[in-house]
Amino acid sequence: MAYKNFIKGVVLFLFFVLFKSVILFADTSPNLIPVTVLNVIDGDTITVSLPSGKVERVRYLLIDTPELHHPFHGKEEFSERACRLNGQLLELGDILLEFDVEKRDRYGRLLAYVWCHSSKGMFLINEELVRRGAAMPLIIPPNKKYTHCIQRALAHARREKAGLWGQASNRLFTSKEIWTFLPFLKGNFIFASVTVDSMQSTPSKILLKDGAFFLVIYKSDIHKFRHLNLGKGANLTVMGKVETSYSGSEMIISDPLQIIKFNF
Repeated sequence: MAYKNFIKGVVLFLFFVLFKSVILFADTSPNLIPVTVLNVIDGDTITVSLPSGKVERVRYLLIDTPELHHPFHGKEEFSERACRLNGQLLELGDILLEFDVEKRDRYGRLLAYVWCHSSKGMFLINEELVRRGAAMPLIIPPNKKYTHCIQRALAHARREKAGLWGQASNRLFTSKEIWTFLPFLKGNFIFASVTVDSMQSTPSKILLKDGAFFLVIYKSDIHKFRHLNLGKGANLTVMGKVETSYSGSEMIISDPLQIIKFNF
């Protein structure tokens, strides 16, 4: 009898723990959709099978990893490592998707927060890729639910010189040097030393110009920089990816944490 009571007690305890876990999971993640990952395309894109059986391509929200299949640059710096890390994170547990306001991009891909329910708990893969220095923020309203998580992860990556931050740490170039070495620098992450000689505005962007080099801030991000005087004469050291543009070269700044030094 004592043995049966013991077994009964163990079963009830395990049932309670399981029930509590299910309730906790349901309470904290009511909008998560379980999926099966079919293919890892790059650091921020995967192909999944939905519960209905439909196959969809998924683009991670709020982040941007180096391009593995860039139409002009081919494989960008760190792209293979970002893709490999993404695959490793996806293998740590069950994968679930969470959507924000806009569900698809202009290419028809699903836009999602990609959660992993691992043996150690739930974590957001989008955030983890930034924290490990494999991705940079890319906040495109109205999708911005976990912006605070991405900014926290970016601060960690910068502080620890993780991934791309460590890779760029010994690469400091002036705007003139960027122009000179542009064929070798495009698609790579560096620190750029910039003195703003003029500010320009387009319908979607603010352009901080230094010769033939431009720092680009999208107007959807400009509120983050209001505490800084980024006008003519500002001296900045900024971390980011060098891109070619019609006017020369550019670097997108999506977060003030990319600015390492600022003087005016």
